[in-house]
Amino acid sequence: VLELLNQILEHHNKISTESVAQGLDMPSSRVNHHIRNLSDSGFLYREKKMICLRGGSLKAAVEEMRKDAMRVFDELSDVAEEIDFRLGLKNRN
Repeated sequence: VLELLNQILEHHNKISTESVAQGLDMPSSRVNHHIRNLSDSGFLYREKKMICLRGGSLKAAVEEMRKDAMRVFDELSDVAEEIDFRLGLKNRN
């Protein structure tokens, strides 16, 4: 995975799966597997046939993912508060 990210960064955050596979001397199917996992986690995204690193740098990608996670937790907290209120449950903080 680190080598894959290096390939993307070395090509200014846009590279094709085939180019990554060639650069790593790895089958495209294996590269696609890793790309799919990194895309599912929100770290990478596809723009047509190109693979792109979210945010343009590793630090920016991590920070964007952190913001996404915080939004999810904020939404969960709001839903939990509403359910607690409806059920008459008290906060134990």
